[in-house]
Amino acid sequence: LARLIRPSMAGIEAPISPGEARTDRIYDGTAPQACADLSHYLAAGLTPAASPWLSLQFRQAELNEQNAAVEWLQECSEALSAEYLRGNFYPVMGEIYADLPTFGNGIPQCEARRDPMGRFDGLHFEAVWIREITALPDEYGNLTITFRRYTRTALQWVMQFGDDVGDQVKSIAEKKPEEPIEFIHAVYPRDLADIDVAGVQQGTADAKRMPYASVWVNVKDKRIVRESGAMELPRYIVRWAQQSGCAWGYGPGHLALPDVRVLNEAKRLELAAWERNIDRPLMAAQNAIVGGKVDTGPNGLTLVRDMAGLRPLYDLTDFSLTAVKVDELQASILRTFVADLIREPSDVKSGTTAYEVAKRLERAQRILGEAVGHLRGMLRWAVERSFRIMFREGALPPMPAELLDSGAQIDVRYTSPLQQAQEAQGVEQLTLFIGDMAQLGQLQQAAGLEPDAVDWVNFDGAAQEIAKRRNAWASAVRSEEEVEEIRAARAEQRRQQAAQQQALVGARVARDVGAAAGPEAAQAVLGG
Repeated sequence: LARLIRPSMAGIEAPISPGEARTDRIYDGTAPQACADLSHYLAAGLTPAASPWLSLQFRQAELNEQNAAVEWLQECSEALSAEYLRGNFYPVMGEIYADLPTFGNGIPQCEARRDPMGRFDGLHFEAVWIREITALPDEYGNLTITFRRYTRTALQWVMQFGDDVGDQVKSIAEKKPEEPIEFIHAVYPRDLADIDVAGVQQGTADAKRMPYASVWVNVKDKRIVRESGAMELPRYIVRWAQQSGCAWGYGPGHLALPDVRVLNEAKRLELAAWERNIDRPLMAAQNAIVGGKVDTGPNGLTLVRDMAGLRPLYDLTDFSLTAVKVDELQASILRTFVADLIREPSDVKSGTTAYEVAKRLERAQRILGEAVGHLRGMLRWAVERSFRIMFREGALPPMPAELLDSGAQIDVRYTSPLQQAQEAQGVEQLTLFIGDMAQLGQLQQAAGLEPDAVDWVNFDGAAQEIAKRRNAWASAVRSEEEVEEIRAARAEQRRQQAAQQQALVGARVARDVGAAAGPEAAQAVLGG
């Protein structure tokens, strides 16, 4: 897979030497380019660095009506987005988006980064190589039990663990600090009896009583170097697609691999034939060449005794025989990676209409639906892990007082281009319904009937749903209380205007009556 589809990761199958060729088995670039197109499409559609793609909201609906609470979540979202830009989140996600189509699995890892003084210095993400991981499923089928093999120099291990690293590794670090040493890092969920539930809720749990165990093992000394814990799962295994009975996932790379192998072999043979066509081998009769030497260089002169004694060994190769099959293989690979649907119109054919582009992208979204669902699960883990680390480290704005004892639960809401495209379809259906009801009301009015079709439309509910689907900022949307105040003030203003209008009408009538019948009649009209 790596050698033929993603050569930059050729070392994932077996260690390779620095500078070793990684593309020596690739004769056609269709598969690597198709995989890159798909990974770039996922990155731009799910986590674009240039635009917001996430927001936070409370699981409790009543908290989403409190402006102070919602604005705090908006500030937290902005802090997370700023940290992702500052750190290495986007490069790592780019690797994950490329790993998934190729190998069917991606393994991001998130930890708190520390400066030399031990202070919090942001988040550190890492894309773990699959060959470093051994994973086991839990009772729900999730790969939460993982063992990762680390290979670092003896000096690096001493710097990380100090005296706890073990006497043998310390001795090696003194004599050969560059010698590689293997450690294993195990992460697994602890049993409920071993978790300090109250401490976890209050944020005071000891590391050995946290929900997830984190154990470092020195393989050379066969000893546990450090045992601690984590409040959240520090690494996550996301799968492109799953099948029953298999813990690991599979992706387009597995499906395209047979075609990729055949295509590269066909291209290799085609290049060999191309070389033979350019520099064709010759066939000569015995003693037909004067001096026994053929000069095939530019302006070369070869003396022959018989003009028919020197000729090409075989006729030119007909490349049209392989061209059709090569085109079929390339098209099949592009379809497997959905690259035929997600490429720009100029890359597909000229004259493509906007409607055709929209339909093609809509079909691509349907095909990628399962994989995008798995990726959203990974992003939910990444955001929740990031949020909780930054909250514990004091890197987020302080929580409003009214939320401290509210038991607030926070959900992640995605506002990426892919999500917005899906949400836009819902907004379009809603506005079409409102427009249909308005048009039906106009037809009723034209027919002399009461235009009551619009009574079926809950305009307040529609406005709230559109604001939600459009991901309108909390500061730009008024609360229900503010809307009621505005409407009450508008109603009072109308009442006052009606009273003033009535008073003016009464005064005008009294004046007219007084002019016609005298002051006594005018006084009677005014109520006197």
